Amino acid sequence: MNDTKAGVWKELTTKSTIDIYRRNIQKAYIEALLNLINPANTTTMLITISRGSVNINNINTANTDIPSVVRAHLISLRSEILAASASTTDKLSKYHLQDAAERIKNGLTPKEK
Repeated sequence: MNDTKAGVWKELTTKSTIDIYRRNIQKAYIEALLNLINPANTTTMLITISRGSVNINNINTANTDIPSVVRAHLISLRSEILAASASTTDKLSKYHLQDAAERIKNGLTPKEK
């Protein structure tokens, strides 16, 4: 997950402007991870690739470490986003980072029933 995060969120370390295409990828990244924590149903398709073969399994993510690992990853990412946002000079990049941090916060906050 850290390698993927480093590629998707490289602007957090390079401090470069985030273009529209990268912003869209970053929003999709957050959405995909939040869907692992709060899926529409608890059965998720897990695709693994090993030694040239592709395996597809349906798993109940609620009974795995996936939500715990993803939650920790998103909490860490949010901290990095907030730190980068404070020093970002490009307005649109700053707005995007503020929005991304808020999306993560809202996605990690349990909804009242």
